[in-house]
Amino acid sequence: MALRRTVTCSPAAYVLAMLNNDDGFDEASTPLERAVLATLGPSGRMIALSKQHYGDAHPDHVVVFNANVCVSPARKVWHGDVDLTRDESMLHELARRTGAIVYVLYEHDGRFANERRPLVAEAVFSVTPSGHTKFQYRRIEREADGRLCQRTVRGARG
Repeated sequence: MALRRTVTCSPAAYVLAMLNNDDGFDEASTPLERAVLATLGPSGRMIALSKQHYGDAHPDHVVVFNANVCVSPARKVWHGDVDLTRDESMLHELARRTGAIVYVLYEHDGRFANERRPLVAEAVFSVTPSGHTKFQYRRIEREADGRLCQRTVRGARG
């Protein structure tokens, strides 16, 4: 089940609303909705106008454009662009705040035919409330400094 209300506005309008203590939800919103908004911001986030340019500027980052964020038990709560290299701490915080496993899915695994039953088993990344993580090891690796990055292809010529 997705959030009951998605905040759709310009970043400037969103900041103005936050300054006016208007988080986009009425008094009946759930703690889950408030945690998602406070941690990830409004759904629909775009981290760049061009996917190609963002990828060129951050070649080692693990980016999931049009991602779906779900919480256990398999409920979609947010969608937008996620740079796991930069945003992993926000996902840890969401898991801690909600007490639920947080999953990051590719667009097709949480939309269209899978909207009502997101395919969390296919998650690119997941984190438990205690901080344990899982990620797609064929595509992603953890650097010595703890950051997630694109796995390098062994033997590739540069």
